[in-house]
Amino acid sequence: MCDHENNEIVCMNCGFIANQQIINKKPEKKHDKDKQEIKNERASTTLTYTVHNRGSSTVINWHYQDIYNKDSSVDQKSQIYRLRGWQRRIRISDSAERSLVFALSELTKMANKLNTPKNILETASTIYQKAVKGQLIRGRSTQSVTAAALYLSCKHHGLPLTLDEIAQATTVNKKEVNRDYRYLIKKLDYSVPTTSA
Repeated sequence: MCDHENNEIVCMNCGFIANQQIINKKPEKKHDKDKQEIKNERASTTLTYTVHNRGSSTVINWHYQDIYNKDSSVDQKSQIYRLRGWQRRIRISDSAERSLVFALSELTKMANKLNTPKNILETASTIYQKAVKGQLIRGRSTQSVTAAALYLSCKHHGLPLTLDEIAQATTVNKKEVNRDYRYLIKKLDYSVPTTSA
C-alpha cells in the first residue's frame, strides 16, 4: 500500500516499509480565500532525465508580463532581459555540463525523428548519463554514443527499431553505432532481451 502522508510504501501483510522517500505526484490542496473553494495545484513540473538538471531550474520566459498578465514597463523589460541572459549563462556551469546539454538535445532530436515514445527517450537519457558518470564517453563521438544509447533503450523496451533506422537518424555510420552499442552493454552490464520476429 502507498501511504502518501508519510511518503512510504508499506506491505499490508507484515508492515515492512519498502520505500521511504517516494515522490508524491498528486496535486496539492490550496484553499482560495476569496472564492471559498479548494483548488488542486502542483507547485513544480515533473522531473525528467531528458534535461541536464532534470528540469529543476528556473526558466524566465520570453513574455514581458508579470503573474497577473500585465505588461512590464521599459525599465523592467531591460532588467528582465539582463536577468534572462545571466540565468542562461549560469545554468550551465562547466564544459562537462555543456557537453551533456548538447548530447541530450541530440538524443531528443534523434528520438523525435524516429517517433519513439517518451519512456524510451527517458531510458536513453539515463543510459547516456550513466555512461558519462562512468567516463565511458572519452574518445568517442557524442552522436554515436547517443545513437547507441537510444538503440539500447529500444532493445530494452522491446521496440523493434533496426540499427539501420537509428543510423539514418544521425550523421554517424552503422558500424560506429554498433561498436558503441556493444561497448555500452559490456561496460554498463546490461542484459538485453532478444527480440522475436
